[in-house]
Amino acid sequence: MTDLAAHIVDRVLPEVPVRQWVLSLPHRFRYRLAYDHTRMVAVFGSFVRAVLGQYTRRAKARGLPGGQTGAITFVQRFGSAANLHVHAHVLVMDGVFMTSTTGELTFHALPAPSDREIQDLLGTVRRRVLNHLRRQGWLGDEIDGTDPVADSDPVLAACYRGSIARLQTLGPKPGAPLSRFGTSRTTGWTPRPLGPLQAHIEGFDLHARLAVAAERSGGATSRLEKLVRYCARPPISDDRLSLSPDGRVVLALKTPWADGTTHIAYEPLDFLAKLAALIPRPHKNLVLYHGVLAARSKLRARVVHYGRQDEGMDHPEVRTPTRNERSAWAELMRRAFGYDLLQCSACGGRMMFLGCVLRRDAVARILARAGPGV
Repeated sequence: MTDLAAHIVDRVLPEVPVRQWVLSLPHRFRYRLAYDHTRMVAVFGSFVRAVLGQYTRRAKARGLPGGQTGAITFVQRFGSAANLHVHAHVLVMDGVFMTSTTGELTFHALPAPSDREIQDLLGTVRRRVLNHLRRQGWLGDEIDGTDPVADSDPVLAACYRGSIARLQTLGPKPGAPLSRFGTSRTTGWTPRPLGPLQAHIEGFDLHARLAVAAERSGGATSRLEKLVRYCARPPISDDRLSLSPDGRVVLALKTPWADGTTHIAYEPLDFLAKLAALIPRPHKNLVLYHGVLAARSKLRARVVHYGRQDEGMDHPEVRTPTRNERSAWAELMRRAFGYDLLQCSACGGRMMFLGCVLRRDAVARILARAGPGV
């Protein structure tokens, strides 16, 4: 997560404003899309093309014809309760690139879209997604009751259904609702009102409120890097898991639900079934690039270097890794938590790598000479 975020901030996203667009789909589509990666990529690709098209039209209306932008899609398969929830977080450069007659590349930031533009965009996305799925015969499957996922992988299909519906899949009571509790549980559920830059149409939900201004530094204080790490995060944090006295796995929700639920308890075997539903199909990429950031874009090489300074990292001994390298562990710790592990706590000087001792007897002799205080 931290390594991917560092790569995207340092080597992919230029120093321009970025806006996050989040699209959620109706429950009935999440089940099939979780299994059919090709169709999932097509659905979210249709959404991103609609977003990029809106940027182009908004730029043209402001006297910037032919402007182009780019985006990175992070496909997330999980919800806050470790449930199967296929949705997309898309980071879009909040403006367009223009190429002058002399070949100079410039970026023009655009103002935030209006609530009406968000509503119209979601209507377009909904129509495109339904048309695509209709051409693939998915909507016909809902009518005749066929289930290709269950026909191919019945056990995985059961895990998917139980996770989406928040029902037990395995354990003493298959099909029963999951155990939920909280400090102020109510009997009913009240939907939250829509916030700014958010739209909801028949299970399709879109919001684009979060925007990050252009930044020049990455690390623990970088808002952009924090946002990328959030998009690329794993499904569950260990800090939110615990064991109850009766042996059940308890998951604490990040924020209470509208009905007051703060925790969900799983039977141990059923928790494994919920984790199985979150695992993507083998060899499938969940980070996708679009527009001027796509691999085949003629502008990609110039865009990713736009506005960058070739000054390296904060410290001269830490260099930016090449394309096929991974960031040093000490550098990732500095960027994620602000810990500078290469600074000596005693003298404040910079530590240098001298060698790696692997023989156990040599390690024992070094520690014996250093004394018990090491």
